[in-house]
Amino acid sequence: GRQLVQIDSKYGAQFSRDDRRLVFQHGSRQGLLKLAAGMECRKLLGTDQGAGAGTISPDGRLLVTASSDQGLKCFDLVAGRLVASVPAGSLYSTCFDAESGDLLTSGTTGALRWPVDRVAEESGGMRIGPPRSLGVTVAYPWCSAFSSQSRRMAVAVDRGPVAVLNVDDPTERVLLKPHPGMWSVAISPDGQWAATGPWNAQ
Repeated sequence: GRQLVQIDSKYGAQFSRDDRRLVFQHGSRQGLLKLAAGMECRKLLGTDQGAGAGTISPDGRLLVTASSDQGLKCFDLVAGRLVASVPAGSLYSTCFDAESGDLLTSGTTGALRWPVDRVAEESGGMRIGPPRSLGVTVAYPWCSAFSSQSRRMAVAVDRGPVAVLNVDDPTERVLLKPHPGMWSVAISPDGQWAATGPWNAQ
């Protein structure tokens, strides 16, 4: 019931699966918090174009960040070093699929699925991609959400509705009516409910 720390986080934050760490991003700053200690344990600096999103792998070992200018960057949290960097256009949302280990992203190049493989240390230790399109062009690239339990991803479609699709079969989808100023989207764990919100809270 007490506040541990206060940070500016314009683009949201994401917990690790064990609830012990929190990834946040604001402007050109990305960081990782250890919640028990209430302190920042890693700080990652991007460029002036700003950070987009960050996600921690299901095993807690990897941190992947996406940005509007630097694509994907993968950090080994145990070794504390960058292990992969992939140019990928402007990305604003990313999350791990706990079942497959793939990354799901949305950005100006659409909604994508990225295979993630560990390789020999002499080859960098990590390989991401090449990506596979989920067949969705994204107008509001920060608007996406994923439910690993239901295998459903919700994304805002270019000049149109929100698409709720099955990431294993993207042709299986439901289209939901859009509204003006759409800024955020969420999906329930069972994939039965989706919610959207505007940028101006109206």
